[in-house]
Amino acid sequence: PKARFETTAFRKVSDNSYEADANLTIRDVTLPVTLPFKLANTDKAITMDGTLMLNRSKFGIGAGQWTDTNVIANEVMVEVHIVAIKIVR
Repeated sequence: PKARFETTAFRKVSDNSYEADANLTIRDVTLPVTLPFKLANTDKAITMDGTLMLNRSKFGIGAGQWTDTNVIANEVMVEVHIVAIKIVR
C-alpha cells in the first residue's frame, strides 16, 4: 500500500521538460528509476505530469496466481499528475 520516491537529481531536458532520478521503494525493494516529466506554469498554478514504466516483478508485486504475466502485464505504467496552487498573501 506504500511507495516511496526519493529524488537524487533533477535535469532540464528541454523547455518545460525535465527528468528526476530517484530511488523508488515498493514492498521493501528499492531500485533506481528516472521519471521524465513536464511542468506547466500559469498565474494560478504549477502542474507536473510524468509517466514511468515499472517492471512489477522486480518489486515483488504479483504473487501466486498473479505471477503469470499472461494475466497481468509485467510492465506497469505509472502516471503522475500534481497541481500546486499558488496562494497570494
